[in-house]
Formats: sequence, structure tokens, C-alpha cells
Amino acid sequence: MGNLWFLYADEKRENWLFRKEPGISKIITEKMDALSEDEVLNFIHEQMAMITGDGSVFVAVEDPSRIPDSEALKFVFLSPTHPYGKGDEEEAKRFCAKLLNEYLPTSPRRRKNTLVFVLPASKKIGKILSLGRELLALEEVESSAEIKETLSTSQTRDLGAKLKDVRARFGNELQIAYNHILVPSEDGFDIYSLGLNVLRGRGDTKGYVEQFLVDNEILVKDIEPSILVSRAWPKQANYVSTSDVYEAFLKYTGVELITGKGVIRRAVAKGVSTGVFGYGLAEYPEKLDTVKFKKPLSEGEVELSEKAWLVKSAWCPMTIEQSARLNIESWSTDADFSSTRSKLKDFFSVFAAIRTVFILTIEFEKSFDCLASSMLTTYKKKTYPLVLNADKISQIYSI
Repeated sequence: MGNLWFLYADEKRENWLFRKEPGISKIITEKMDALSEDEVLNFIHEQMAMITGDGSVFVAVEDPSRIPDSEALKFVFLSPTHPYGKGDEEEAKRFCAKLLNEYLPTSPRRRKNTLVFVLPASKKIGKILSLGRELLALEEVESSAEIKETLSTSQTRDLGAKLKDVRARFGNELQIAYNHILVPSEDGFDIYSLGLNVLRGRGDTKGYVEQFLVDNEILVKDIEPSILVSRAWPKQANYVSTSDVYEAFLKYTGVELITGKGVIRRAVAKGVSTGVFGYGLAEYPEKLDTVKFKKPLSEGEVELSEKAWLVKSAWCPMTIEQSARLNIESWSTDADFSSTRSKLKDFFSVFAAIRTVFILTIEFEKSFDCLASSMLTTYKKKTYPLVLNADKISQIYSI
């Protein structure tokens, strides 16, 4: 029997050579064949988590309850089992709608405008699954001390080179695959494509997707105060709480997608400063004592709560006066009213006394002039009548 030679490729697969040592391809092929579909898929999910980045990121979610119904903007990267592409569009939308609308069995999702879905391209799924299986097999061979003991130095070197090559190719394919973005809209979903530019987000796909949305004004960091009025202010209402305004941008799809609370705070501050609306703090809007309007207000001064109110500009100039009247009218108990009536009676008593003194002073001056004139006349006539006019006396002591 003649000598047996084995064909090898170099690291770049550009050159081929023969060696007397058998290659490791058979070992790798056997490992690949032994892997189940679930093992490969779980491995790919793990690799996805490594490229998506940190923050509010959710990978390969199947159960809606795994995505919290929170205020934070959340990026949902779907499994390769839910691709987007020709023939898969409607199924992908249906699955995204399920994650969007459902939450707990007895409670639907409220804050729908906080989810962004990132899907792989249908045409890339085959390549991802194939390379993922090969990479997992190579990593298992490389981590097996039992197998490595049987490998020669050149075989070990070949294993390392192959592992490096497949890992790089798989990483690129996985990154490129996730280039479809679905953003909830009033009528369903708006769809955007990243294309090959997604490679720029290597290691932080979520960060790149977020920046893409900001650059294309899909995700906003600032909005005009007028947007708060048109999007979140109930019709015919003179006021609205800042918490209701903020929640409107979290709940309703079709309004602007915001990066966080700061967007609303800045818009409120600008709206108050420029006179679009007023701002005040009170338990209830009817109890507003002061409203800040057309005065500087910083972002840090704005509260997003049920006790912070935005007031329509047309109502702001009269707010203090109206609030005082509304406060008096809102006394609900006899004790409250009796106590306040007593205080008002005391106030008006003091006011009447001051008014009396004022009138007496004026009338005394008039009477003194009259008396002086009478005395002068009487002096000339050698008589001294000191009688004041009865009408004037009556005026002095009447209010």
C-alpha cells in the first residue's frame, strides 16, 4: 500500500497543500452532525447577546411578559426563527404585534410606544444557522481536552486557524443580518433598513440602531412645546397634569418616540418661558395659587407628577384671581364656611371703622370751617350761636 496524503487549505483558503497527517475535518463534521437544532439556536442567541450591547435589550423573546411594561425605551432583537423579508413580512409583523399588545394574561401592555423591534433578514438565516453550527462544533472540539490530546501540533494549529476564521465570518454575517427595524405606528409598523451600515455598530448594535433612529428623526431628544399641546392635551381642558402628558408619549403609538423624561421636561420649560402654557403645583388644578407663565423655567424645576399642572395660556392671566374665587367656592363643610365667614366679618368690621374715621375727619374739617364762620358772624352781631347743622351731624355718624 502506498503512502496516504491529505489535502489542506491555508488560513485564507487561497493555497492548498498535501500533508501525510490526517486533517481534523472528520472530527468537526461528526460534531456538527451531533448538534441538535435547539443547541445551535441557543448558541446563536448567546452570540446575539454579545453583539447587541448593554441597556434595555431583549434577545430572542418569545413570551411578552419577559419584556417589562416600563418607561424605558426597549430594543427587542428577534430570534432567527422570526425573520423579515420577502414572504415573511406579515408573519413577522404579527409576531411583533403580539409582543407589543400583550403583557400578562389578564393585563395588556399599556406603554406600547417604548418598543423597537430589530429583525434579521430572511435571506441571511441559512448562512447564520450553518456558520453557527460550525462555530459551535469547533468550540466544542477546541475545549475538549480528550480530543486535543489526540491531535498533533499541526492539527492543533489548524484547529485554531479554522476557529478564528469561522468566528470572524459568523460575527460579520450575524451583524449584517440584523438590519430591519420595526417601529410601532398608528396603523401598525413603520419599517426601516440599515443595510451594510450596521457593521459600524459592531459590538453595540443597539447603540447603532438607536443612533440611526435619532439621525433620521424617528427617535427624538427634543420636541416643541406645541407638540405637547397637539399630542397630549385633552380637548376642551384648561389644564393637564405633566404626568399625563409624559404617559401619553409612552402609551400611544403614532406620537413621537422619545428618548426619556428629559424630552418632556425641556419642552415644558420652553413652553412656560415662551408663553405657550403656564405651569403650577397643586393637589388639584382648582387649588392653583400661582402659575408660572412667560417667565424663565429650567428643566430641573419641572416635575412630572400628578400634582404638576400645565395651564392653557388664555387662562393664565386670570388664574390667581380665579383660583382664589374657586378656593372660596370649594369649601365643603359648614365648619370651614363658618370659620371663614367669621374672619371675613372681622375684616369688614375693621374696614368699616377705618372708613368711619376717614369720613369723620373730613366732615370735622368742614364743620370746623362752618363753626369758625359762624363765630365770626356772631362776634359782629354780639351773639354766639354754636348750633351745627342737623344734616351734617347725621352725615358724620352714618356710613
